[in-house]
Amino acid sequence: MALVINATAVSAHLSGIGRYALEVSRGILAADPSATAWVCQGGGDAFQDVANQVRFAPAACAPFLGARAHLRRLAWTQGLASRSTLRRNEVLFACSPLELAIRHPHQVVTIHDLTPLLFPRHHALQAHIFRHALPNLVRHCRSVIVPSLHTRDHLAEAWNLPSDRIQVIPHGISDLFLTPPVTPPARPHDRPYLLWVGRAHPTKNLPMVLATHARLLQMGHDLDLLMTGRCPPWVTPPCESQARVHFLGGVSDLRLRDLYHHARLLLLPSWNEGFGLPAIEALACGCPVLGTNQGALPEMGEPDLITTNPHELDAQAELADQILRQDRRAQLHHPREWYRWKRSVAQHLHNLRLS
Repeated sequence: MALVINATAVSAHLSGIGRYALEVSRGILAADPSATAWVCQGGGDAFQDVANQVRFAPAACAPFLGARAHLRRLAWTQGLASRSTLRRNEVLFACSPLELAIRHPHQVVTIHDLTPLLFPRHHALQAHIFRHALPNLVRHCRSVIVPSLHTRDHLAEAWNLPSDRIQVIPHGISDLFLTPPVTPPARPHDRPYLLWVGRAHPTKNLPMVLATHARLLQMGHDLDLLMTGRCPPWVTPPCESQARVHFLGGVSDLRLRDLYHHARLLLLPSWNEGFGLPAIEALACGCPVLGTNQGALPEMGEPDLITTNPHELDAQAELADQILRQDRRAQLHHPREWYRWKRSVAQHLHNLRLS
């Protein structure tokens, strides 16, 4: 069967799911010249080597535009599934559940986490879709891909899916983060710093990041805090540490690699993580990680990834203090070979060809 990839999570600005869709779809297109992928306008620059296999959805469907864009993407997907150009015998691979078609007989979907069900107050629209629309659609899929055992178990329980229909395929690390730079990475900041990487959302627990930094300053650590993205209106850094907190806006992969290389510690106290891509990227660049024990991070089994309760400030600050005083950067182990996009793409292709 021919393969059509709905990778419209790829747009001009990438989230974690967008990064996944980019890496997997690009790898599949390179391995299968008959495959095609749909991405949002503005997201095609990374596909130059397979440009003839890429098609474009309207830029208004881009996920970073918010809830209405998610609805537009869902509606656009239904149009894609009904087009005469998408034959009924083609496998339609949705890189996220918000790209599922209502009517197509051969679908495979990746579900990254069920965070909207866990925290519906912060995902009102998606919680409604996850509760009322997706369970039936997913049950009719040929296969379901998840990035972690945590998401598999949660999915099987929440939607009563047989576990043998759920394939665990971990995400990977981009080559940029795995290949040592020819010259030492440029120092991105003139003072030692902690780092947070992600999309500013209430479930990412930014107040805990800020409170942990403020507590470490009180404990005598002379550290700034660098955070990717912009400061959301619902976040206010503590007065005593406000001058030491820097929101960086959007950062390129090259700059992100440099940030990881020089950071003393990555903080990742999310309320839930379906996988936790920044954690393995940081480890690949020699940066220790203090992450959440809620979700998939504990199952990674990486010795330099320490997890704790994301709601307990004292525990967060005490562990961060220990890691900083031990200077764990010099002791870091490289993440396991399991976490490579090449391996992940090969597993995806195997799954899709069996569907």
